[in-house]
Amino acid sequence: MSEADLKNAFNAFANYGAGTGKQNTELESKNFKKMVEECGLFKKGKLDGAEMDMIYTRCKGPSKKIPYANFKDKAVPQLAKAVYGSEDEENKKKIMEAICAKGPSNNTKVKESKTGGVDRMTDTSKYTGAHKERFDESGKGKGAAGREDKHANDGYVQGYKEKDSYGKK
Repeated sequence: MSEADLKNAFNAFANYGAGTGKQNTELESKNFKKMVEECGLFKKGKLDGAEMDMIYTRCKGPSKKIPYANFKDKAVPQLAKAVYGSEDEENKKKIMEAICAKGPSNNTKVKESKTGGVDRMTDTSKYTGAHKERFDESGKGKGAAGREDKHANDGYVQGYKEKDSYGKK
């Protein structure tokens, strides 16, 4: 683990969610929280949400964000003290290794809730009436065809049985 690795990890978390054209050099509060949670430091020792916010507040610069210098010199020792109980070099190294080992990740594991009545409400095979017409047999929505009644606009009412028979008798 080198200084460059820590700086790269810091920049990765600082730029998470910033968009493609931006390059952030300072860590925002939400990104600091994401870093602490994803690196497995949260709820270890006495590091909880309140302590994490206090560390952020003590380390931020005048721009309300943490620059890399403050992160390395202030935040890492305070995280080491909160997680492992002391600010010695060994604990600071553990914190830096944990940060360098992980990068920001997206939450791609969202699943459908099965609590309460959600599974009944989302099962399209149990729909009745007009709602049933909005889905095909596989449960996939039909789009506009399932929501709208199509009218022929041919001058006949819906239930008329002798359509197109006028004048042919």
